[in-house]
Amino acid sequence: MSRCDRYTEKIARREKLDDRTTVSTELRTRDYVIDDLIAADYGATQIGSFQNVDKLFLRWDRPDWFEYIPDADTPFSFTRASGETITPGQILTDGGTIPRWFWVNKNFSPWGHVPAFLVHDWEFDQHHAGTIQKSFDDVRDTMMEALKTLMETGVTPKSENVFRAIYAGINSWIAKDYWAGV
Repeated sequence: MSRCDRYTEKIARREKLDDRTTVSTELRTRDYVIDDLIAADYGATQIGSFQNVDKLFLRWDRPDWFEYIPDADTPFSFTRASGETITPGQILTDGGTIPRWFWVNKNFSPWGHVPAFLVHDWEFDQHHAGTIQKSFDDVRDTMMEALKTLMETGVTPKSENVFRAIYAGINSWIAKDYWAGV
């Protein structure tokens, strides 16, 4: 599949997700979000490390979409506390798939935690391409470890409330449906 076809498919999946989010039932969403806000465990989430964050290069593609182009000599990567290293390749990203009405809070900007979202987007895309065999929970946990790493190293403001809210979004039934290709 060509890069253009992959990007077209990714944008179509995102638009489908936006449509499904709009028609979701308030009760279903509320119940899941409350459960996830409680389940998010900042204290138990480990810290990893980022490499070459200064080598992040994003090329504007269209409104709200950027193409990440890795540095060939010193690529950006994230190493989990377990020692696993994730090195994103060239991908199209929206920064973080955060509903627009959350953007009014600067800590929920889709670009505020871009190193963590980039790692997450890469693993999500690799799942859809069939090139990794990680579970949804593994990819979610990598994102949360990356987010906590940004917070604990002072790159982004430390906020357990933001951590919990992002966890709730990433662990939502909407995200799980998106993972499953529904």
